Amino acid sequence: DNISIQIDLFDLYLGDKIAEGSKSYGLNLYFTHPTKTLTDEEISTKIEQIIDRLKNIGISLRST
Repeated sequence: DNISIQIDLFDLYLGDKIAEGSKSYGLNLYFTHPTKTLTDEEISTKIEQIIDRLKNIGISLRST
């Protein structure tokens, strides 16, 4: 599908607002394609795939 994804870590939180021994990471995700503008649907699909892969290795999203 030729979509490139760049992930930048911008925050790491280890404070008292999350479970002891847990870490909260803040990430920026950048999606690009060499020849076209990506649609919301294409980006949403990639985000869902990333979240599924993270869940498979025991990482969860923190609700806000």
